[in-house]
Amino acid sequence: MRPISGYFHLMANTLTVYPFTGYDVFSKPQYGAPVVYKCRLVGKGLSKRPELGAWTAYLGTNNYIHPLSQVWLSTSDTGSTEAILNSPPIKSSIRMSGTDGWHHTVLHL
Repeated sequence: MRPISGYFHLMANTLTVYPFTGYDVFSKPQYGAPVVYKCRLVGKGLSKRPELGAWTAYLGTNNYIHPLSQVWLSTSDTGSTEAILNSPPIKSSIRMSGTDGWHHTVLHL
């Protein structure tokens, strides 16, 4: 299997991840410095109502993304400036394996 960098030409989008680092003394979630990943965004059942829409992001990395991390999608990708559409919660984070180990990460938003 090709390394994930061999698929970068298919990844026209970017996804910014603010990694979850833990909780502070008041149980408020804390996030690290933003990391930008090349990705392929696929919309499923998109509508103007965010609770009916869904994204699948195929990331150009094999890093694990914690489900409590925050993500930010480009306004050009979502077609909106609403924060709920640009920063959807992560429903699942899956690392996909290849013949040589971890290959890429898939986020369901």
